[in-house]
Amino acid sequence: MLSLCLKIALLISTIGFGLPGLAKDDIDTSSSTSLRNLQPNYLSYDRLGLGIKWGTLTGVSAKYWMDDFQAVEITAAFADANTAIGVDYLWNFRGALANLGKFKEVDNFVPFAGAGLLSSFGTSASNSRLFNHDTDSFDLAVRVPIGMEFIPTTVHMGIFAEIGLGFGFIPNSYSFATADIGARYYF
Repeated sequence: MLSLCLKIALLISTIGFGLPGLAKDDIDTSSSTSLRNLQPNYLSYDRLGLGIKWGTLTGVSAKYWMDDFQAVEITAAFADANTAIGVDYLWNFRGALANLGKFKEVDNFVPFAGAGLLSSFGTSASNSRLFNHDTDSFDLAVRVPIGMEFIPTTVHMGIFAEIGLGFGFIPNSYSFATADIGARYYF
């Protein structure tokens, strides 16, 4: 499972840094058909998003956009007397769906992929939905999330869905999957 997670992370980093036309330096902002002009409501005022997440990692979520294509997401989730804290580095593929349809709303859908760490700690020795673990102390795992965020043009918010594959390595090795939906308000 670890080799699968590492292969997926390598693939994501290759895609994120190797797609022609999606690198920040490749954007021609002077043209009326540039990628920046296709994008709704991005980064002119709303770099930080705060919201809720529901599913495997039910809790609060914060996403900070470092630029048009890279972001960091922090999640604090709570379940079964356990708490999980996750940090993911995300590559966002803005404009990736621009040529798929005739509808302008397609531009508002932003696929993303990333890699990160997820830790769990708490008092419940039972298997919680945060992790499949049999310990009441601390777990640490790597996680590879992929998903889609809908960012409307007229509202400072995002609605997202994501799935993630993970591999726990402290205190023992195990694999797990997460599935979540959520919404954030961008400031």
